[in-house]
Amino acid sequence: MISLDKTRIPADKLDDPRIAAWEEAVLKSFHEESYRRGVCLHEAAHAIYMERAGAIRVTLHPAVALYDPQNDEFDFATAGVQADFGLVGVEMNSLTMARWAVAGGVAKRLLIGGDEWGDEGGDQHDFKVFSASALALGLSPEHISEQWEQAKRDVEKDLCSPAFRRQLWERARELERQLMEALK
Repeated sequence: MISLDKTRIPADKLDDPRIAAWEEAVLKSFHEESYRRGVCLHEAAHAIYMERAGAIRVTLHPAVALYDPQNDEFDFATAGVQADFGLVGVEMNSLTMARWAVAGGVAKRLLIGGDEWGDEGGDQHDFKVFSASALALGLSPEHISEQWEQAKRDVEKDLCSPAFRRQLWERARELERQLMEALK
C-alpha cells in the first residue's frame, strides 16, 4: 500500500492536518485511472530525458511531502522520479537539465490536455526545482527563463515523432504498473 513519504518532514510537523488531508486526497486520486495516467505520463517524460542525460537508472517514488520552514508550507508531489547517474556522475549543460525538468508538463499538456489540478502538469514545481539548480550553477534568472522556454520547444518538437510518443506511452504504462503494484 502506498503511503506518503514523510521522511523529509520535521518530527514536530508530522501531525499537521494539512499532511493528512493531502495524503487522503492523493491516495484516493491514484485509484482514478485518468489521474494516474496523467501522473505516470508526466513522470515517464522526466525519466526518458533523465536517461538521455546519462542516468543509468530511474526510480519512481510515489507520494512525497516536503516542508519549507521559512514559509511554514508543505510541498507535496503525487509522484516523482529520481535519476541515478552512477558513482562517476555525468556532466551536462543547463539546457539538458531544463529539458528533463520541463518534459513532464509539456508531455502531459500536449498528449492528455489541460490540467484540472491547476499546476499545468506540474510545471510550477518542476520550474522551481530547475531554477534552484540553475541558480546554484550561476545562471541569471533571465537565462533560466530562456533555457526553460527553449527546452519546452525542444520537447514539443520531440513529441512530433510517433516513435517518441510510443516510447513515452510505453514508459508511462510501465510506471503505472509499478504504481498499481504499490497500491496493493
